[in-house]
Amino acid sequence: MLATLMDLIDNPEEKRKFEQLFINYQQTMYHTAYRILKNQHDAEDAVQQAFIRVIDHLSDVDENDVGKTRSYLAIIARNMAFDVYRKKKREMTHTISYDEHEMF
Repeated sequence: MLATLMDLIDNPEEKRKFEQLFINYQQTMYHTAYRILKNQHDAEDAVQQAFIRVIDHLSDVDENDVGKTRSYLAIIARNMAFDVYRKKKREMTHTISYDEHEMF
């Protein structure tokens, strides 16, 4: 996953920064997402989407303030996990509604 995400970044300094963020905070972000989704694959998807969002806002991340960086990335992971959760919930209710409609 890291190599694929790194291809989205052009600047070598930003690549280095992103790589360090990934190495240092990927597990924290995964655990944050997993606590919400309770599913390994969904949590991994949420973390990948979160890192894509991080790439878009890389300039907002201050590597020197570890506590602030950890909180910032955990919040992004949490929000992406909620997005995945809501999407799954909508898909389930839509599928059930469609199946019920077919019964009648």
